[in-house]
Amino acid sequence: MLYEKYRKIAKEMIHAAVKAADPTEAIKRNVSVDGDTLRICDLELKLSEFDRVLLFGIGKASTPMARAFEEILTPDDGLVITKAGDEINLVELKSVPVYQAYHPEPREINVEVSRKIVDMVEDIKPEEKVLVIFMISGGGSALFTVPAEGISVDDMFKLNQIMMKWGGNIYQINTIRKHVCEVKGGRFARLCSEKGATLVSLILSDVVGDDLSVIASGPTYK
Repeated sequence: MLYEKYRKIAKEMIHAAVKAADPTEAIKRNVSVDGDTLRICDLELKLSEFDRVLLFGIGKASTPMARAFEEILTPDDGLVITKAGDEINLVELKSVPVYQAYHPEPREINVEVSRKIVDMVEDIKPEEKVLVIFMISGGGSALFTVPAEGISVDDMFKLNQIMMKWGGNIYQINTIRKHVCEVKGGRFARLCSEKGATLVSLILSDVVGDDLSVIASGPTYK
């Protein structure tokens, strides 16, 4: 009897832990719309103050995160980049396209779809008020890649292979990645700021300590 009692408690604890980490549940817990007000955690935004809402997602959990968000609020445009081959990501979203790219080594498709995100932000007109919602999860560093000037996709691929063989931890690897990419280390946030957009990041951590500068190499956090 005592064994069964503790077994039941253990199963309930595991179920609660898995549910708490579920990307869909995480968005549903922290995002809501009440009339004209979009609430994201403790932040409140008036939707009527924006001309458009763009939804972007990068990472292995970006598809379920974006799907949960669009059930709450339908964005005007955007796109999601996720890891190719993962069953959880083999779905279509009703509001934005889903692109599958490579992880952990970036390929040409990674750069191609990453530039689509950059282009959509760069196309924001000076008179527009745009809200950018950016979903970030593990794997986003490889998936969201725009090589810095003078660096090729092949260079990025080889660098990643060297770092993996070297055995560096995620802090060391992503620190190096920030210096060879145009969207990491807060650079994407800077682009949004330059275009006058309001940027809100929803970040699902896979990093011990939850260092926002390390998760996906911190595209929205320096």
